[in-house]
Amino acid sequence: PELAVELRSILERLDEVEDGIDKIRVTYLYEQARSKMQSMKKAFEEHDFTIVDRLHGEVSSLAFSIEEMGDSYRTASTLVVQAADQLQQRSDIVREFLAKNLSVEGVVVSDDGSHAIIDGRWVLEGGDVLDGRLDLILRDRVVILYKGERITHRFSRF
Repeated sequence: PELAVELRSILERLDEVEDGIDKIRVTYLYEQARSKMQSMKKAFEEHDFTIVDRLHGEVSSLAFSIEEMGDSYRTASTLVVQAADQLQQRSDIVREFLAKNLSVEGVVVSDDGSHAIIDGRWVLEGGDVLDGRLDLILRDRVVILYKGERITHRFSRF
């Protein structure tokens, strides 16, 4: 009987240790996913879509590992996947727009209303351009609002 009591006590402590190890592992996986998301965001800002795609896969894999740890971690896993998917979708929108090869031939910046010559067309700020809207005209760049994404297109004036 004494050995049985001692064995039960050891098994209970073992369960506590295993729970602690699970929490540590999930925290580690979550931090890895968070770090990869930061790298993914930086690659997105630099328009390095190959890295965005690769990191999306890695983050998804980490989220799956978190989910495998049990139902109590499913919310964390879901949030990680949603954040990665959202950045991937944004990346796809920017990539789609950049494939249109926007050509800015010149701009006129004025307090009375700025204009740009885009793909041979005279476009007023706020006007339609390539299925988007010309949101802002500056001396060295234009900003297009395309499917919810603000995309900056820099151009050389000379």
